[in-house]
Amino acid sequence: MLSKMEKLRHCILQVNVICSEPDDQDPRKVLDVNEYTGTCFRINPSFLSELPFYTLDKIFFVTNFHVCDDADDRIVHLRTAPMGKSMFTAYVEAVVPKLDIAILSISPETEHDRWFLAESPNDYLNNIKSAELCPTRISSKTRKVSTIGFPQGLENQVSSGWLAGRGSDEEEMLQLNMSINSGNSGGPLFDDKGRVIGICTSTLGCAEAIAFAVPAYCVINYFLKFYTAPYGYFPVWGFSLLPMTNAYKKVHKIQGTGAVVNDVHPNSCVNGTIKSGDVIHSVGGHELDMFGLMKDSTRGSKITIDNTEFIMSLEPKVKIVYSRKGRKCKMKVSPRPLRHKVTDNYKEWCPRKVVEFGPFIFQNLSTNLMTSDEMPTCKNIKLLGIVQQSKSMREIVIISKIDPNSYVASFEKPEEYDELISINRTKIKSMDDVKKACDAVKQMQKDGEKYFSIKTTSGEMWFTINKVLTKKRKRK
Repeated sequence: MLSKMEKLRHCILQVNVICSEPDDQDPRKVLDVNEYTGTCFRINPSFLSELPFYTLDKIFFVTNFHVCDDADDRIVHLRTAPMGKSMFTAYVEAVVPKLDIAILSISPETEHDRWFLAESPNDYLNNIKSAELCPTRISSKTRKVSTIGFPQGLENQVSSGWLAGRGSDEEEMLQLNMSINSGNSGGPLFDDKGRVIGICTSTLGCAEAIAFAVPAYCVINYFLKFYTAPYGYFPVWGFSLLPMTNAYKKVHKIQGTGAVVNDVHPNSCVNGTIKSGDVIHSVGGHELDMFGLMKDSTRGSKITIDNTEFIMSLEPKVKIVYSRKGRKCKMKVSPRPLRHKVTDNYKEWCPRKVVEFGPFIFQNLSTNLMTSDEMPTCKNIKLLGIVQQSKSMREIVIISKIDPNSYVASFEKPEEYDELISINRTKIKSMDDVKKACDAVKQMQKDGEKYFSIKTTSGEMWFTINKVLTKKRKRK
């Protein structure tokens, strides 16, 4: 019979990721290609069975989001030590940036483009065992823990240490007293009973032997309760709190403890009910102190209401007790995602959307584009104002490039990095609208129409369709 350690070794694979670095000046071009590694392990997918991407014939693995966030076409390659240079081709099914989690899959129809062995890939897949994620919350009690991974490219290396406590009051993590090196990311964290209690995710660069892992409980509960899209939008309350001073409590005749609502996001689950100035007394039966913190039974300290593991533990409908003008009120709500298009705290993990139309390149505004040195400061400030006005809740389309040798370049407007408002008087609200509008102009050309318009933040201009869509021949 295999030991617990050996069973876990048979779950482990190395993740190889190829990522292309795009050219900020021309999104169609690639500047460089990099390759890096991490660790993943096969999981028992019982908690994934109700999700849209689940099928019985797929094999599922879990790793860190940061391991595969740059993966080209959501494709990664997996290998075990006995496979040598041969690799399985796997697909990134879902990511949860807030938890630093990604789910990978291999299906029977997958063509493994890096397979060099004579044996069938299925012969090796059948030897990969499944690990069971621990479904219970882990306390901060000190205990021995270990992980297996591919640190610095080494094969199936074991690192051991101690569970030292919990992470910050908001970003829920298991704090470890052990070394986690590059290549370990995504490996299983297991205790002395062989239970997989977390997924190793990061290390504290400025300190020795301090690392962190995502609790397995959070991963299970997220997919069971909150998963709605491949991009893993994380539910939040959407309002911020300020400390309740004694003076505020006295003036507004507040009974009991609690914190004051500072601001409510327009897409928050409590928008229209909770208002700025209200006092939140409790969330889900947990009382808040004057700073908006509450006790956490798993570690003996206090956490915020936005703590990821706390949100994972909640029922679908959560009772909130609050006060307004001295009167106590109750309501039941569910936290939900706030979908930011541009000003997201994490790099957007989705394919760049680019539409080439004659001399124009239309592109969706992204964090990467906003932070590019190529964008003029005046344009950046203007676009940032548009983002803030829209509360980052809509997709913004810009002209990222105009061919300098084209017929269009002779016009004063539109300009590069303008927001696109309409094409031929058709309003543009997304990249899908851009594609439809461009196809409509191409059909107009076939029908014998001569002119169309483009309106941006610089103004509206009319162009000759044939001149825009006719590509100049290169001189020999």
